[in-house]
Amino acid sequence: MSTDNRLQNGSCVACLNPTDTVLGIEGEAEWHIAFLTNLNIPGNEAGATVSAGTGNPPGMVPNGRYASLYRVCTNCAESASPNFPKPVLSLLGVDAPTLHQP
Repeated sequence: MSTDNRLQNGSCVACLNPTDTVLGIEGEAEWHIAFLTNLNIPGNEAGATVSAGTGNPPGMVPNGRYASLYRVCTNCAESASPNFPKPVLSLLGVDAPTLHQP
């Protein structure tokens, strides 16, 4: 997944601590929401995060598959699932590990 749209600084989507690491997610909106809920973000907040992150009104999500980068710290990724890849630094030219919906 290309990293050209990454922000320079930010907070982990789960714990809100500063982090410069990201993971990519590719799939339908429900796949993105499931990823966020695995990070212990409540379902309603996960849905709102997906809506806001895709420029949709609250409660609305995009149709079909799409890819997004989520700023996630290593601790939250490791705590969420041993199957999550290790987040990488958000640097231009570095591909982020991406979880793909089957």
